[in-house]
Amino acid sequence: MASVDTKSGPAPKPAPKPENADPIKALVHAFHDEGVSDAARAAARKEFSAISDGGRAWEQLPSGLKSAARADMRRLRDAGKANDDTGYSARTAAQLLRDIGKA
Repeated sequence: MASVDTKSGPAPKPAPKPENADPIKALVHAFHDEGVSDAARAAARKEFSAISDGGRAWEQLPSGLKSAARADMRRLRDAGKANDDTGYSARTAAQLLRDIGKA
């Protein structure tokens, strides 16, 4: 006797792959969203520092990204964090502080 296939129809399709997320939008989200973990925010600060210290002129960075980083720096300063304890590189922290008038 032959075995009977109890499955009907074609095999299920694999789940669609998520589109590549925009890394700039991901950083902005990490700086703005209150639900983001501290570890994710710290990683975003390091990534932002790498971008801004990596030879790209500050003026060429997207304005929304710089605004989000400035807001994050203001929150850190309001929480009493010292400049060295913000998670940004020294160069990036200095630029953000100049931008927010705290340099």
